[in-house]
Amino acid sequence: MAYTLEWIAGRIGGRVRGNKDRVVRSVCPPERPEKNSIVFIKNRKMYSGVDRTAGACFVFGFNAEDEPADDCILVDPKKSSTAFVELLSLFEEPDGTGPGVSGSASIAPGAEIGEGASVGPFAVVPNPRTGKGPVVRLDGPSGAVWLPMETDGDVVDLVTRVRGTAPDGFGGRPSDAYRAAWARAPR
Repeated sequence: MAYTLEWIAGRIGGRVRGNKDRVVRSVCPPERPEKNSIVFIKNRKMYSGVDRTAGACFVFGFNAEDEPADDCILVDPKKSSTAFVELLSLFEEPDGTGPGVSGSASIAPGAEIGEGASVGPFAVVPNPRTGKGPVVRLDGPSGAVWLPMETDGDVVDLVTRVRGTAPDGFGGRPSDAYRAAWARAPR
């Protein structure tokens, strides 16, 4: 797959600075930027450690008006998490499963999946009652609970609980809804 920066910016809700016709062929992590790739940068700390000579383009999820970068996309920091997910989905390879729901997908109670729809591996269909998402399902001996993932703080807390270390580039407090869901979580 190959897309211009202008097309990507339109899909993720950003604005191009530099060559809008520059072609990007892949997404790379900040630790390994490659020529003709695009790298999502969540904050200045993350950007300070990136190899800027590799020939990659950048998507900035923070106020980066003064950052010395050519051929980049600037997104509203309040919408950076959504932009990141959309960016990844642009370069996602289809799994070829066709219509149906993967056994590893998490479907919220009450969610409606349309006839002929395809829900791929590890996909999450949000909780229709809250209108927020995504949500993560936790199963325990006394049942299941759905954790709303509303803020970066929610992501940090969950990843820290699972991995034992916080993810790079994220911070903040967990939301009230997330903390309340943990209080009801099966033990």
